[in-house]
Amino acid sequence: MRLDVILIGLAIGLVAIGVLSSIVAGIRSLLLEKTDLNKMMIMIVPFAIYLVSYLVTRAWDEAGIATMLVLMGVMAVAMAVTGLKGTFRM
Repeated sequence: MRLDVILIGLAIGLVAIGVLSSIVAGIRSLLLEKTDLNKMMIMIVPFAIYLVSYLVTRAWDEAGIATMLVLMGVMAVAMAVTGLKGTFRM
């Protein structure tokens, strides 16, 4: 077996462990009532945007790019609103 295949497998395994531990920590925080459910639900937004993009484009790669562009647009609007809010002391 080639070394690059082994290293890529290890990298994917580490990412999977990180994601699983984050999910477990989030569920534990919800069960112990350390965090609000509404704050946790905001993490679903990128997945929902990806799902809608995938249903529209029917291609996972195009859906990923569309999701990235939508989220970058939302970020730009949020930065502009925050800047205007600070400028005009709203």
